[in-house]
Order: sequence, then C-alpha cells, then structure tokens
Amino acid sequence: MWYAGVFAAILLVFGVAMYAYLAMTLMRSVDDVNARALVTVLESVKLDSGSLSVDMDDFRHEVDEVRMAYNIQLVRIFTKDGRVLAEGGRQATVAPPAGAASETRPIGRDEMRLLRHSVVANGRTVGTVLVGRPLNERNEALEGLARALLLAIPTAVGATLLAGALLANKALRPIQVAFERQRQFIADASHELRTPLSVILAQSEVGQQGDQADARRALGTVERTARRMGALVADMLLLTRADAATLALDRRRFYLDELAEQIVSDMAPLALERGVELRVEVTDPDLAIVADPEKLQQLLTILVDNALTHTPSHGSVVVRAGRSPLDAATAELGVTDTGCGIAPEALPRIFDRFFRADPARSGAQRGSGLGLAIARAIAAAHGGVIKVESEPQLGSTFRCLLPLDVG
Repeated sequence: MWYAGVFAAILLVFGVAMYAYLAMTLMRSVDDVNARALVTVLESVKLDSGSLSVDMDDFRHEVDEVRMAYNIQLVRIFTKDGRVLAEGGRQATVAPPAGAASETRPIGRDEMRLLRHSVVANGRTVGTVLVGRPLNERNEALEGLARALLLAIPTAVGATLLAGALLANKALRPIQVAFERQRQFIADASHELRTPLSVILAQSEVGQQGDQADARRALGTVERTARRMGALVADMLLLTRADAATLALDRRRFYLDELAEQIVSDMAPLALERGVELRVEVTDPDLAIVADPEKLQQLLTILVDNALTHTPSHGSVVVRAGRSPLDAATAELGVTDTGCGIAPEALPRIFDRFFRADPARSGAQRGSGLGLAIARAIAAAHGGVIKVESEPQLGSTFRCLLPLDVG
C-alpha cells in the first residue's frame, strides 16, 4: 500500500507537470503564430506624416492570407483614441487592447489568444494592431491529455497494487515460513524444557520433605536432569549460531579414516549392549581433510547413535569414510543401518528441529529431536550437505558430503 501510494503520488506529480508543460508549450506556439500573422498584417499599415492609415485592399488580402496560413480569426487596427480603423475576420465587438501584449480573452463561444502591437511614429503611439487565434486545438489537446492521465493513473496504480500484492506475498512467503518455524521451534523448546523443569521441582520437594537418603537420591536426579537440560540448551545455542552464520570452526588437517575408526571404537560398547554389529569401511585410507574434527566427530556420533537407536538386535550399522564415488573432490562420511527405515512422507522433514513424525525416529541424540538438525548445521558450516536414502523396514543411509581439501 505504501509503495502504491508513493507511486500514485509520483504519477500525479508527473501528470500535473506534463499537463502544465504541454499547456505552456502550446500557448507559446500560439503566440509564435500570432506574431508571424501580426507581421504580415503590418504590411498593410501606412504612416503618412505621423498619422496612421490602412490600404484596405492590402488589408483584406493580408487578412485572407493569415486566416488561411495561421487560422487567425480576428484582426483589428485601432487608432490611438480607440477607434476601429480596419477590421477583418470574425464579427465581434472587441474593446481596444490594453495591458499585456498577449492575453487570453473569451470572444463569443470561443477562447481567443490575442496579440497586440503598438504602431509608433515620431516617438509616439499612433495606433494598435490586434490579431487573435482561437485556442480550440490547444484546449482539445489538453483535454485529451487530461482524459488520458485520469484513465492511466488509476489503471497504473491499480496494476501496481495487484503486482505489489503478488510480489509482496511471494517475497514474504519465505519469511512467513521462517517465522512459523521459529514459532514452532520456540513452542517445541518450551515443551522440551518444561518436563525436566517439572522433574527438578518435584525432586526438590521430595528432597526437602524426605530423609537424608531421599534427599541424596533427589539431588542425583536433579543433577542428571540439569545436565540433560544443559545439553539441550547447548544444542539450541549451536543451532542458533548456525542460523546466524556465526558457528565457529577450528579447521585442522586430519585423516578421515581415523575419525571414523575412533567413532566406531567409542560407540562399540553401546552397539554390543544393543546386539547390533557396528563396523567401519574405509575406501580411501589416509585421506586428509581440512575441517573441524570435533564438530565432524559430533556429526558422525549423531548419525551412528541415530542408526544404533533404530536398528533392532542382530542388525548392522556400517560407517564408511572416503572419497565420494560421484566426485573425487568431495569427501564422504556415510552411515548405513538395517533398521526400521523412514516413511516417505517423513523424509522431507527429518532434519527439522524437534520433528517427531515417527516415534522410531524421534531423536537422534539425547532424545531431544535436535540431533539431525545439528548434523545438518555442522555439514552446512563446512560447506557440505547431508543426504538420506531410506525404505521402511529395510534401513537407511545417511551421507555427509564435504568439500575435500588435502591442504
């Protein structure tokens, strides 16, 4: 609306300026025509011993000439005392001119532009020549312009409103989606924090009302719950920094296979506890990459933990490290499981924060629902992407593709 209003004001000012300029230009053109006609009429004026006279034959000839050539409709020659010495053209009573050399005066049903010229002999005015041309053509041109502007300005403003609304809606749609996601994120975060806070408050009451053993158990629960809350807040802070493109990376050169083997070694007890086979496959030994090893360790831990959580007993999880088979300049960290898989309708949203379309995929790390979102943020901070392929009941494969820099 503001844009359309400003645009309408600009069009209005432009239209008024155009109208005024055209009116001035057309009036100047009429004055130029009157001036040329007046020079022609003056050829019939005679000065004899300081008195004004007119050769009527010449006068009638000049009147016919200026009428045909310049559309001059009124010609008058006055003596110095205001008496009409000769007249031609339209029959109308015209008072002797006074004041400005050019003036606009209504004569009959028309508006006439008049031009007067004083005839001087021996330093004194002996008479006045007056010519006039109707302003019908000029007025019609101005009326046509006014009609065009009255039609064009509202049409242009209406088109601007329509186009502005369409463009504004298109431009605001990503903002509205982002705002909706932000609001959903705040609601989900509040929900996630409400439960541990309730646990802390309840355990605090138990500790205050019970004996020393109860208090000790309550404090232990409070500590564990607070740690989980701290981890959740840390995850949310990491995502906030990633959104603001301020996620700090400590880039160093290290070997990708060593990172994968370390994660498998660290996660082996958890895999053994769940009865899941966990192994590593390295396609390019000693493949060096320049990145933040701690952040990539966190990313790979999220993916492996996610796979172990959702792979049943006697299943398998394979961690792969090496070059991407599609691009030799890209490194790939992959995790493949034989778990429950992901429903096709849930795939587009699995990286959304707190997304829990399928309880089997409700949380990749610490059950917060932020694990996969964090993994994607870490990959994006390194200039990479995470891709997922999955079929229900057959398992899933997550591939983290990172720019390879061997330094």
